[in-house]
Amino acid sequence: MQPIYMTGHQRPVHKVVHNLDGDLLFSCSDDGKVCMYNTHQCVRTGVFEVKEAVTSIAVTLDSKYLIAAAMTTGFIVFNVADGRQAKRVETKALQNKQVSLSFGDKQLLVLFDLERVSHVRVYDMNEVLREDAPKHSFEIKGTRDATWTHAKWYRLNKSIIVSTNTGQLIMYDLASKTATRTVQVHKAEIFKTYLTHDFTMLVTCSRDGNACLVNPETFEVVRTFVYGKPVRSACISPLFEDPDHQKFDIMIAGGQDAKDVTTTTAEAGGFEMKLFSIFYNEKLAEIHGHFGPVHSIDFSPDGRAFASGAEDGYVHYHQLPPEYFSKKFE
Repeated sequence: MQPIYMTGHQRPVHKVVHNLDGDLLFSCSDDGKVCMYNTHQCVRTGVFEVKEAVTSIAVTLDSKYLIAAAMTTGFIVFNVADGRQAKRVETKALQNKQVSLSFGDKQLLVLFDLERVSHVRVYDMNEVLREDAPKHSFEIKGTRDATWTHAKWYRLNKSIIVSTNTGQLIMYDLASKTATRTVQVHKAEIFKTYLTHDFTMLVTCSRDGNACLVNPETFEVVRTFVYGKPVRSACISPLFEDPDHQKFDIMIAGGQDAKDVTTTTAEAGGFEMKLFSIFYNEKLAEIHGHFGPVHSIDFSPDGRAFASGAEDGYVHYHQLPPEYFSKKFE
């Protein structure tokens, strides 16, 4: 499978994400830019200037607004149509890690570290767009014994799932602002979590070299996919509910730390992306191309392509071959 190289960044790419229609792809990087690509022609069509490292991005369902997390400032809201800045909100944090829109785009979650303690703040999107200095509606504060690495909205936007650098998953109830469930899933840091749109499958990506398929209701581990190197991103094919080409497959990516890249070969780095069958836990394919750890992968909404962003500063776009949708692949 030959990827299409979409250039635009000079520093490591932290996240790639499609819009709801799949015609646009967004990527963010340490170079202080968010790039927008047309997925039909695979060309860059816009650049959003943040002017400091961008760690996370989110796009609204109507593709009207793009939210970017600036490392030391806060988050910035851009108009996608013209690239202009609509709002800039400061969190005064040491490190802003993630922005995430709730189901329905009514609320915005911001994960950041302040004074060595992780925080989650939730903003009302209408207030963010309307007020000059919007206030957060509520905040959850972590503890000093663990750092929060990623957060996901859960069912009905009534709770969030938080992962930690100690390998734990924590369910927080937003009404009471308390942890209702804590489970040790991995032996090492969980980099990211992925949750399907129907809230039925949760995937954890860990430094211990495994990706786990977890029941989001109980945090019980259903499957463990062995990658062999730190797993930094995972994504389940949206075709798992497609009536014509149903595919229960998961793409896993990662690789060793960037500081170790110069001392090993590309083969030893583990920079390839691996496609596994969820049912049989069998490796179906390996996709090569990046020469640094892969930080983010994202399937297109129609499940016929996927994008990847890595430490090497490149965004790759992969069109799945026709045989993937036939019996020949199986």
